[in-house]
Amino acid sequence: MKIVTSAAVQLSHQRLQELGVRVLEHPLFINGEPYPASISMSRQAMDELRTAVRKKKNKFSTSAFSEEDLRQAYLDLQDETIISFHQSLNNSKASGEVLRKVHREMPDLDVVTFDSHHLTVGFSVQLLEVAKAIAAGIDKQSLVALMEKNRANTHHLALIHDLFFLHRSGRIGLAKALLGTAARLLPLLSSTEESGVIKSIGKVRTPAHAN
Repeated sequence: MKIVTSAAVQLSHQRLQELGVRVLEHPLFINGEPYPASISMSRQAMDELRTAVRKKKNKFSTSAFSEEDLRQAYLDLQDETIISFHQSLNNSKASGEVLRKVHREMPDLDVVTFDSHHLTVGFSVQLLEVAKAIAAGIDKQSLVALMEKNRANTHHLALIHDLFFLHRSGRIGLAKALLGTAARLLPLLSSTEESGVIKSIGKVRTPAHAN
């Protein structure tokens, strides 16, 4: 069994290679222009990207992985059982559409598509456990049961350090970002039972308070 996933996964490129995980890149745009981001970026390139993202004048967005990349990944692994493992498809409807279209085109492949119902860290922790189980020789039926169990038991919290980050990515307006930052209010976010939905469970004034 082989895993196909997206570049939203928060594991190092080296670790993903060790686990044999095939990663689909998400195109990144800064101020409407394509940015050469990749899961295999060097540490220096990654630091440069973080600097660009932190600049308040920059607006950034991503799009779904491409149909071509997904199709090619499936073709390269067509002799394997493919575990197509993804962050919440409720949050990334474009990715869900790409998956459904490619699956309709390639019905003869042995593909298990799994929605982790979580984003970033919660999704990445689940994927790591799946990859380790495959490396240990787990069978397909037991793997599906493990994935469902891990998904049900996964919960995560997030702290937004900079409300302008939410504005730059189009999630809140500039007025909310300005008022919230001036009041030194940092939202504490949590996953919910609904796939991919994040809700505020409180506000804090410092990261130490959140911890």
